[in-house]
Amino acid sequence: MTDIGISCAKDSYSRTAGAPLQCHEDQVQSGALCYPKCEHGADGAGPVCWGKCPASTRECGALCLGEDEICSEYVANEVKIAFQLTVDASEHTTAGTVIDMAHIGSELTFPNCPTW
Repeated sequence: MTDIGISCAKDSYSRTAGAPLQCHEDQVQSGALCYPKCEHGADGAGPVCWGKCPASTRECGALCLGEDEICSEYVANEVKIAFQLTVDASEHTTAGTVIDMAHIGSELTFPNCPTW
């Protein structure tokens, strides 16, 4: 206790602001979090590592399309199919829903990442 003239005051202390974040040497910092470093020349964006498209393909957002495919047409077609799936499901058209789901599955099935 400290005498402040008309009264006594409790002694105080602070916990301080702490120490700045320190990631391990095998990690990278993104914002206030630490993530493993990306491998094989990929670029990191938070928890996601973005690789490069193979030489015979072109980048389309997170996809790699063939040289003859147009990104906007590909995306528009997939959105149209997803919309049709929603319509068929809401109308309880089982056959149409299954066909739409199979089409989306076949269009979005890409080979696994290569092993190095």
